[in-house]
Amino acid sequence: MDEPEGVLEIFLGPGDLYFGDRDTRIRTLLGSCVAVTLWHPRALLGGMCHYMVPTRPATRRPALEGRYADEAFLMLLDEIRRTATSPDEYVVKMFGGGSQFTEFAGRTLDVAARNVDAGLELLGRYGLALTSMHLGGTGHRQVVLDVWSGDVWVRHVELPIDGPTPDAVVQVAGARNGGNPNGGNPNRKLGEGGIADGNAVGGRRVDGKSLV
Repeated sequence: MDEPEGVLEIFLGPGDLYFGDRDTRIRTLLGSCVAVTLWHPRALLGGMCHYMVPTRPATRRPALEGRYADEAFLMLLDEIRRTATSPDEYVVKMFGGGSQFTEFAGRTLDVAARNVDAGLELLGRYGLALTSMHLGGTGHRQVVLDVWSGDVWVRHVELPIDGPTPDAVVQVAGARNGGNPNGGNPNRKLGEGGIADGNAVGGRRVDGKSLV
């Protein structure tokens, strides 16, 4: 679908959340944080959250805050209710959770791994089925959601271990040649129904499988 005129560009910082209509592009930059995108293919509505940690300490909660995974999900669900749509009508994708310290990658106490686990648990709790994901590993990800089409663009730069590491490319189901399915382009689009293949989930490489 062609880009509409007068696109509203939204950048989410850590703890931010936005839900908008078809004339919106939402982008963010992730490290150990996680972003969840929602898109309604008929109403052309969509949103994204950028949470930082699974939950807040056990204190009084004067208002919901998007920095916490459990509260960010409640805020997104509230936006869905306002549009008279149903959560199960949305295409759901999840990104991020990259460790920022290679020596800690894979440890259970790593905040990045905890963020991924929290997001997956919350998706199941609220009956939101993942269409695609790009999670774990190391480094940072740039994520862009075009609400008019539902396309999500991801650029992943991993932390170097023994030297410079090339940008990782999101592989989609069907790419089985073992090389870069995007012709060396570090940007890869995940469209509606695109299943991320070769994802780093919780620091583990899962190659040759469709993850749903």
